[in-house]
Amino acid sequence: MTKDLNKNISNIRYNLINLPSQITFSDGNTIDYEYGSDGRKLRTVHQTGNTILTTDYCGNAIYENGSLKLLLTETGYVSFPDKKFHFYLKDHQGNVRVVADKDGKLEETNDYYPFGGTFTTSTSVQSYKYNGKELDRVSGLNLYDYGARYYDATIGRWCMVDSLSEKYYSFNSYNYCGNNPARYVDPDGNGWNEAWPFLKSSLSFSFSIGGQANANVKIMGVNVGLGVNGGSVKIGDGPLTLEKGVSIGVGIFNAENYTRAYELDSWTSVRESGYTVGVPGIIEDHKKTETFDSTGRYFEKTGESNTVDTDYTLGVSASIILGAEISIDLSKILNFVKELFK
Repeated sequence: MTKDLNKNISNIRYNLINLPSQITFSDGNTIDYEYGSDGRKLRTVHQTGNTILTTDYCGNAIYENGSLKLLLTETGYVSFPDKKFHFYLKDHQGNVRVVADKDGKLEETNDYYPFGGTFTTSTSVQSYKYNGKELDRVSGLNLYDYGARYYDATIGRWCMVDSLSEKYYSFNSYNYCGNNPARYVDPDGNGWNEAWPFLKSSLSFSFSIGGQANANVKIMGVNVGLGVNGGSVKIGDGPLTLEKGVSIGVGIFNAENYTRAYELDSWTSVRESGYTVGVPGIIEDHKKTETFDSTGRYFEKTGESNTVDTDYTLGVSASIILGAEISIDLSKILNFVKELFK
């Protein structure tokens, strides 16, 4: 592509590794790019009228006109000069859905079409959006930088030919993720991978957002939060019971770990520990039960057992449908949660 009149781009020049070195707009504005030998972007210079904005990329440090602007991390960024941390809340594709400050206050929310176009966006405070990639909106460019290539989410196509097109010969050289962005992600513009492995890290961070901010963030009708039972004591008609644990609820699943101690009778004490995980229609309780002789001065362990109890709710389907074409097997989600919560 050497021009795009829909964006008033009159000319695009490329370097020897097929990356744009200069983009010229019909109004005279320009964007110049500098790269390392590996194709990694090192600098952009946006000239808009008489205003020049120079952005330097030094690893995870971003400078604007010579001053440190951002320090990026996997879970958010530090802004300068105020030195405040801003948290990212991502979905399974790595899309930045929410930006929140250290107190849990929402600063930005984003909703995306499957190929990355935004259809609901609050006030934008930072430029990393779909798949966690940088969106350049200066002069109406609206392209995502993936590293090896630039991506236009409006049409769901890359702006450059796939360097591995011989591997994906059955697809157009400009197609994104085999035309299946709900299932796949492309980390760097060179090839796509399954999106679900990215879910573990994004959900783990969702938990910490709720805990640190003591908040219950709601995104597209989904509540993300964390509750802690630090050691409640329940005294009723029965024996003394001590309980403590942590419970988590995110999207379609929930999980809880627990430790319970109670007096079975005058001679025996019981300690139960384990965790429960559940999705709609299926709940599993992984429990370790230990019994102790409490008649002497010291508690003596007299027995131990490990059990897994599965409860199926009648009338609930074993899978749910998301949209028109995506079906998620709840048993697989359950197995994923068990590994996450162990």
